[in-house]
Amino acid sequence: MSARKTKPSKKKDHFEPQKDQENRYFFKLAFWITLAIVSLFIVFSSIQIGIPSDEPIDNAYGEASLDFYTSFGRDTSFADLEVFGQEFKYQKYYGAGFEVIAAALIPEVSSSTHYKMRHLLVSFCGIAILLFAGLTCKILAGWETGLLAIILLSSTPTITGHMLFNSKDIPFAMGFTIAIYFMVKSALTFPKVRPMDLVGLVLGIAIAVSIRIGGLLLVSYFSLLLAVVLFFDRNARRHFLSQDQSTRIKLALVTVSVVILGPLLGLLFYPNFWVEPGQHVWKAFNVASDFPARITMLFEGELINSTSLPDYYLIKSLCITLPVHVLTLVLVNLILLPKLIKRYGASMVSFLFISTFFPIAYVWIKDLEIYNGWRHLLFFYPTLIVLLSLSLREILFLSKRRVFQYLIGGVFALLVINTMVWQVLNYRYQYAYYNEVLGGAGKAYERFDNDYQQLGVSEAVKWLIDNEDEITDKSRSEPIQIASNNAYALNMYFDTSALNVKFGRSGVAKWKSRDWDYAAMSTIFVRPEVRDFVFPPKDLMYLEEVDGFGVAYLVKRKDRNDIRGQDALLAQDFNKALDRLSRAYEYDPDNADVWLSLGYTFASIRNGPEAVRFGKKYLDIYANSWEANFIIGLGYLHNRDYKNSEQFLLTAMNLNPDEDKIKTNLIQLYTESNQPEKVKVISDRLSGG
Repeated sequence: MSARKTKPSKKKDHFEPQKDQENRYFFKLAFWITLAIVSLFIVFSSIQIGIPSDEPIDNAYGEASLDFYTSFGRDTSFADLEVFGQEFKYQKYYGAGFEVIAAALIPEVSSSTHYKMRHLLVSFCGIAILLFAGLTCKILAGWETGLLAIILLSSTPTITGHMLFNSKDIPFAMGFTIAIYFMVKSALTFPKVRPMDLVGLVLGIAIAVSIRIGGLLLVSYFSLLLAVVLFFDRNARRHFLSQDQSTRIKLALVTVSVVILGPLLGLLFYPNFWVEPGQHVWKAFNVASDFPARITMLFEGELINSTSLPDYYLIKSLCITLPVHVLTLVLVNLILLPKLIKRYGASMVSFLFISTFFPIAYVWIKDLEIYNGWRHLLFFYPTLIVLLSLSLREILFLSKRRVFQYLIGGVFALLVINTMVWQVLNYRYQYAYYNEVLGGAGKAYERFDNDYQQLGVSEAVKWLIDNEDEITDKSRSEPIQIASNNAYALNMYFDTSALNVKFGRSGVAKWKSRDWDYAAMSTIFVRPEVRDFVFPPKDLMYLEEVDGFGVAYLVKRKDRNDIRGQDALLAQDFNKALDRLSRAYEYDPDNADVWLSLGYTFASIRNGPEAVRFGKKYLDIYANSWEANFIIGLGYLHNRDYKNSEQFLLTAMNLNPDEDKIKTNLIQLYTESNQPEKVKVISDRLSGG
């Protein structure tokens, strides 16, 4: 196919600014130097962070997928993946494009080194996003625009933070960014098709599809691009129609080949596609559209489920986590759209605009389940940055008002520097960034999710290993018990055998009632009022902070009267239990678990008023505790206050309908208060009738 012939234009070239050779060289050099500096920062940061709570699942899936391929399909353990003693039966509908390659490349090393190498590979994918987004801007509007794209991307903490560890969304976004780059290149030479551009396009589509089935969206993007080029670009349309029929057929066949080959190569990285090729794609789409897991999040000060998010969740998440300079450019971009269309053509701008905002609109309109902000939509962001970079170029390089240029450039530089300083100071937690709209991350964490991957817990444990002699004492025979709400991941990251430690799983509720020597706790999945009561706890050793907000707490147990009191209570030695628990209460009056144990103890010795007092103290913090309601109900029962006793015992039964001792005490209540009908109802429930 011959190249499209065009007459020299007297106007400025749409896709290459008319700069002198010296300026072009300067911006090209600045582009590569900036990319190198940002890349070093990302690589360094990626090997410094600990283990995200979800990563062992992805790692296990990669190893199981590798076993499938190396056994030529005989090992199908990927289909019934089990991690942490839990089954992840829907994992097989994710692509293993990154995971299986990581499993194949990483040699036998220690657990922590293994995960650092995974993070390193993810960082390479992140660098590729920066590179191809920058190169897309370069072919559209020169090296200076490519430089702006790298600056805008690298000063967006949410995406650079995920470049440190996120092995799903970052490789997926990389595939999209590569594919968009080669689509734009193909559009600029259409109808001439360069073989290497087609190879790059197929590769980008394959990478995206190999991670998530949603990568098939790129097929629609490619079709959209061809349609808008033929519709809006008169020269391209005329040149295409002037080709002989055989040439047009060849072009159509090439297009079809790309559309088929890219997705097919991507699907090969789904072990389950080999097992059930006829059903896999459809099932994967269904899982992606209606994600079966239910994720708890803190949003606007309330714990909510991912299935019951407000309609504005995605839009608000974008507004509070994108840097102010990016949000400003979004508005500027809308204002400058007519100018961009005039300069770069309606076909190119409409393609970039639709491919940027379609995913957001689709998720919003279809009410798809998302969680953890907009991390599942990271793939749209590089294309948005391309659009914003074109707009910023209009202001900084093409405006005829020098004062205006310097003013805007100065403000933009200050905003970018402010964000980047935060990124450097909080490099581990970039992914959990909030902008100044909410007063910064520290303020936002009071009402929104903070370090939801619990990276801070790893840092707390590292501090413990480095600073507590007891941990490194080789003469110690008994393992040290460390409680954590990220224990599963910690067991897979640290060498527990060499350290002679054991990580035990514990949520924030009742964490002090478990027997441990140290506790490393994050603050996720906790209502703000509970979090603010529990943290900071007594005997705090180390605090991991972001903007003055604690994201992880390390505690050493210095008093064991609470544990000994619980043991005595279980042994029904109530005098000993009361003595030990009273000492524990004196040592730490804010230990809510001691309140609960004291409530049980007083109820057991029929001290109704004290049982009610301690039960209500606990209920003030944990409003949905069936145990607190049960203790209060028992206390009122011992006081013969049957009305109040019934109220709290029924609430306890509604909260925990399988607990027989609640029903037993309700039967006693109704017997003592002479209510035989209710005795029969509860007796029937107790017997399963």
